[in-house]
Amino acid sequence: MERKIAAILTAVMLLSVFSMGSFAEEGSVVPKASFDEKVTLNDAEEVMPIRRIILNLEDEDGPYTVTRVRLRDMAFALKDTEAKFDVDFDTKGKAIIITSGITYEQIELDKRKIDLTNSNINPSPHKIIVDGKEVDLGAFNVDGETYCSISSLNKALGKKFYVRTIYETGNTLISFKKNDMEEFTKESFDAKIKEKKITLVYAGAPWCPWTIFNLEGLIPFQEYIDNNGIDAQIIGLVHDHQDYYKADILRNYQKKSPNPEKELTDYPFYTVGMTRETWDYISEIAETELKYLPSIFFMNNDGKLVKYIQGGEVEGEDEDEGEEPVPYNYIEIYKEITKELEK
Repeated sequence: MERKIAAILTAVMLLSVFSMGSFAEEGSVVPKASFDEKVTLNDAEEVMPIRRIILNLEDEDGPYTVTRVRLRDMAFALKDTEAKFDVDFDTKGKAIIITSGITYEQIELDKRKIDLTNSNINPSPHKIIVDGKEVDLGAFNVDGETYCSISSLNKALGKKFYVRTIYETGNTLISFKKNDMEEFTKESFDAKIKEKKITLVYAGAPWCPWTIFNLEGLIPFQEYIDNNGIDAQIIGLVHDHQDYYKADILRNYQKKSPNPEKELTDYPFYTVGMTRETWDYISEIAETELKYLPSIFFMNNDGKLVKYIQGGEVEGEDEDEGEEPVPYNYIEIYKEITKELEK
């Protein structure tokens, strides 16, 4: 059951089609809502904290958490940047109007203190129009104010900034500085695949719990390759890599390695950031549109798919409801593959 929930949550975050707030009942007070100011710019000389609300919701699959930022705080914080935008409200059309490229002027309402005690919190009843196009920002109405998904807003504005969570503090930083991760190119990927008889391609996202869970077997597999002279390799593909730095991904690998106390200073295997081209290309390889993370491929040096695991589920695998999931054993999967190839 946990495995299925993780895959469902991953799909929702990945596709960004439906607002997760749709599960909240109309007119209800959302329980355990918390509030902080841990979102801020890190490239600007003058910093304005952006107020953030964290909502604990629940649906038929159980509890889940969403984070939303105050829309007008975002507009004010970005007013001197290339991502600046203005916010207005169309009373007749009951729509929030966002116009990019216009400097936002702070209003008195922006300066007031906010108390979430007994706040009335619901999915936003208003349409949101960005530069004439209706968009879904996963917005909530909090006592009459709009709080939205920061990643959905960034996408609607044309992805003009990056968002990074600082591990040590939990703060979210909005940045205009590109990170230090190498990006995928089809040419480099194809050349890399040809280097070894078998390649394990692990496509996942740093925010995905099921991706993190299944990182556990990757470094042992790499050590097995190195210690036994195996003609195989690993390629790590990182979805939403723009929001993460090399150090962030290394930390995830380190925490899931056999020796988590040993600090990693470089990737234990070839790791690159996914682009739209990556997503289309590996979907083509899998002969299906990928919707879940992680997606795990075993490929031969001709670029052909040998084995494919989507969304943490092996096709046809039976799972007991009360049984705890375990990470994949890539060494055993590799041994099974080589046995089949030798027949």
